[in-house]
Order: sequence, then C-alpha cells, then structure tokens
Amino acid sequence: MVIPGTQLYIENLEETKSYLESKDLTTSEIFDNPSNVSFFNIQDTEGNKVQIVSEPRIHA
Repeated sequence: MVIPGTQLYIENLEETKSYLESKDLTTSEIFDNPSNVSFFNIQDTEGNKVQIVSEPRIHA
C-alpha cells in the first residue's frame, strides 16, 4: 500500500517518465519549479497520487 502523497526521488525524470508510459501507466506533464524540483504525477493501483521527483531540470 502506498501512503497518499508519496514522493519517489529519481535521477533521470524524462527517462523514468518514458519508461512508465511504455508500461501503459498514465503520467502527468512534467512540472518545473526552478528553485526546488521537477516532477510528474502518477496514480497507484488504489488511486493514490505518487509524485516522481528529481533535481530541477531548469535553474532560476
């Protein structure tokens, strides 16, 4: 079971997003917060939101 609001930190955001989509998972667009992180969202099998997070792709 995944706790609602779970965040998974990864190194390569675009590669991870492409991999998950290749496995038929629906992902959100990538959101960039230049002073903090970049992330996208998925839902687990129980409908809980999971954020996939990395270092910012762009910097302020």
